[in-house]
Amino acid sequence: MPQPQMKSKDSGKTIIIVLLSVLIGLLVAGGLFFLLRSLNDHEEATPSVSPAKDTVVVVQQVPAETGSRVTNLQAPAPTNPTEVVVTGTNVRLRKSPYIDQRNPNSNTLIYQNGTNVHPYKGEALRYLGDAGDFYYVEYKGFTCYISKKHSYLR
Repeated sequence: MPQPQMKSKDSGKTIIIVLLSVLIGLLVAGGLFFLLRSLNDHEEATPSVSPAKDTVVVVQQVPAETGSRVTNLQAPAPTNPTEVVVTGTNVRLRKSPYIDQRNPNSNTLIYQNGTNVHPYKGEALRYLGDAGDFYYVEYKGFTCYISKKHSYLR
């Protein structure tokens, strides 16, 4: 009488390994698909034309009746500015317009208790002049510099 053949344990392990490999492959392919898709969406959302150095970008909300689109308009920089308006949050103020590349925070204006001196978003500072990529401003009795990337003249 012939004996029934038993399945070997190796065939069960092989099936599990193949299924896990396929599952990992699908996860990697899906992750790459969504990563490339989000990068492509980001590139399309990024404007290809940057504003000129001496212009201020004004964002205007369109009324709800016409849709919820946001339109970017460029306005020329004011001829006799008196204020610098902060557009970022936790913007550092600097003692000089030069940043030490070895220690970028060494030039940051700080209070005696060690906390950073920084204005609030939307706050207007007294404009004292230009210094390269920075505006020279007065803030709470301090004369210091703020980056033009995070502020604009008014």
